[in-house]
Amino acid sequence: ELLPELPLANWIAAVGSDSERFVARPGGAASVGACDRDRAGLVGPEGDLAPEEWDLLTNAGFTAVDLGPRRLRSETAALVLVARLVAVEL
Repeated sequence: ELLPELPLANWIAAVGSDSERFVARPGGAASVGACDRDRAGLVGPEGDLAPEEWDLLTNAGFTAVDLGPRRLRSETAALVLVARLVAVEL
């Protein structure tokens, strides 16, 4: 589901706490395990998220997920994150 553009805090609230939450970040977790809950994923803008945005995500329970050794553009990173979150369910 694609949601309309929202301030980050509003998007976090819209996702709800019933979802397992992930954010793409270099140096994050190496893998995503199987899960029987809904998942929510976030990819930041070019140039990365601001420190206060990282704080919001961390405090909301998002897990950082590394997408590999190469720096990806936001639109490509979003596809890679979705593929990683879906692939573990196959």
